[in-house]
Amino acid sequence: MNGRGTLLIVDDEIGPVESMRMILKPYHHVDTIDSGKKALQMLSHKPYDVVILDLNMPDMHGIDVLKQIREEYDGVEVIIVTGYGTLSTAQQSLRFGAYDYLTKPFNVSEIIEVTQSAVRKKRLQQNMRNIIAEFLRKTKSGEIEEEVAEILECGVPLSPQDAFAFYRDFSLMDFIKVLSRILEEKSPSMHYHSVRVDRFSRVIAEEMGLSKKERDYLTIAAFLHDIGKVGINNSTLNKAGELSEHEWAEMREHPCRGVELVKPLCLPQEVLSIILHHHESYDGKGYPHGLTGKEIPLCARIIRIIDSYDAMISNRPYRKARPM
Repeated sequence: MNGRGTLLIVDDEIGPVESMRMILKPYHHVDTIDSGKKALQMLSHKPYDVVILDLNMPDMHGIDVLKQIREEYDGVEVIIVTGYGTLSTAQQSLRFGAYDYLTKPFNVSEIIEVTQSAVRKKRLQQNMRNIIAEFLRKTKSGEIEEEVAEILECGVPLSPQDAFAFYRDFSLMDFIKVLSRILEEKSPSMHYHSVRVDRFSRVIAEEMGLSKKERDYLTIAAFLHDIGKVGINNSTLNKAGELSEHEWAEMREHPCRGVELVKPLCLPQEVLSIILHHHESYDGKGYPHGLTGKEIPLCARIIRIIDSYDAMISNRPYRKARPM
């Protein structure tokens, strides 16, 4: 992923504009414009990752520009940089989806850091949309497409006071958690399943003395281990009775489908191996490859145990939770 973003600085004061342009041009492609209306015209002709927006401009207030960007160019991140900051404008900026809100005179390291973070979020978000769009193209499922689109549109619910901090620290792990929600929204019995698998798996990993890297791999895999089920019909996932032979065959494909879905994220091979093998059994009767004993990666064995444990203590369509 190319780290250089495409930025548009919108400010009618030449001093701050030139200052920001000089600071940011070693890291990004930077254009400048001196009015909100002109900025909206530029956005209609050129794709930008981030708009750095002043509030007080003669032709159009920055909040109005922000609102129109949100309506017409939702993928663009907006950073407010103003010399006339108030609590009211900060709240409005947050309400209409600004990535961050900075005041002049700005700190050089802060403007670089916030801009870099905004570009990363924009690129990751686009990458995730592309991944899911490609998966949907392969599965050709309109039902899944609607559910994925709804989750991507809603994002992760946040209180206003937490939103700026969350988006500043937005990471691949946040996308992974959002992606895991795609599956959990399909089946009520799966709600918070990945969270519980992550929590219980980490307890075991810590007791076993696994390294931090192994624990990190385990966490990623815990949230993604069942993501291949996103292509399975709701009627199969939520079936109260016994699955048919065809439905079982479809269910058994989910580890392989999950690996294919997340491959474009360039996750470590160790994570992909956990996702692929989390339904293998020690006696060789698992799937997809019928591995036995220590042929099964250690972290996949941990997920297998916790996955089964959580299934037993949770209500499922085919039976009630068993007592602990």
